Parts: sequence; C-alpha cells; structure tokens
Amino acid sequence: MWLDEIEIPNCYYGRASKFVDWRCAIAAMTGISLRYVTVERPVSLGPAPAPQRLPFIEAEMAPESGVALTPLQRLGAWEALPPDPLLILLVLTLPGGTIRYRFAGAMAERLGEMTELMYGIDDGTWGSLDLGRFTAAIRAGLRRIAAGEKDSLIQGGFEPGGWWILPGIDCD
Repeated sequence: MWLDEIEIPNCYYGRASKFVDWRCAIAAMTGISLRYVTVERPVSLGPAPAPQRLPFIEAEMAPESGVALTPLQRLGAWEALPPDPLLILLVLTLPGGTIRYRFAGAMAERLGEMTELMYGIDDGTWGSLDLGRFTAAIRAGLRRIAAGEKDSLIQGGFEPGGWWILPGIDCD
C-alpha cells in the first residue's frame, strides 16, 4: 500500500508525489535541509477490512539544520511561528498533518516573496512540475484557509485501498 493522493481542503487536491516534489524545491530555496521518508505507522480506523497500518510521508531534518521537531509539530501543532513560516508547511506529515488557519496567512505571505523566483527557475529540473504556477496555487489555497478561519486536515488516498479518514489532532 502506498500514499497516492492527498487532499488539503481549500488548498490542494492531487498526487502526493507532486506535492512532495514541490516541498523539496521550497526547502532548497529556503535553505532548510531535509528529506522525505515513508514510514509505516499503526492506525485505528476500525475493524477489518480497515487497514491496521498505513504509510505516511515524514520530513527527516538534516543534523546540521539544528532543528529538532516534536511529533506534534510534525502534525501542525506549533505554539508560535518559527523564523521561517514555511518550515511548518515543509515538515507536515502526509496525511494527518493540519494546516492551522492562524499560521496560513504568514505561510502565504512568505510564498508570495518566492513566487516570482519560482517562475524564473522552473527549468525542468523538478520534472513536470511547474514551480511558479504550483507555488501560486498553494499560496492562494493558504489564503483561503486563513480567510475561512478553519484548520485544514490533510487526508490521503492509498493504493490499493482507497481513502481513509484520519482523525487529526486537537491543535488548541
């Protein structure tokens, strides 16, 4: 079983791999050293035939980054904005992470600083991903999350197996 698609309500619906590729580009542009790994975790989604384990994509910080993440931060529960608000977006676990509306505006603002640059560097290095358009679309989605004043829980579609609704965390 693998994570095929994700949905970030009001922000993004599509291939998980495309979103991860975009996050790798954003991490490179911001100088945040990380890589993404797939980890299998136990889940409680109900009796069989519901899966008992699912794969999740998590950020693994490079030791030289000096960033130590808590499990709750990986799920979106930050007490305050880090120096670069995009760190929150970059380290969210897929699926199961939550974009908190109170930080979404700051993330959108930070992406706004990068959007023009992302259009300029989109030279095919990142495969078929159009960095400029993708960045602009995520920025618009983050603005919608902020304006709606409702947190956005990332859900996932798995192959084979379909969509499983994850409970998320209580961020407040």
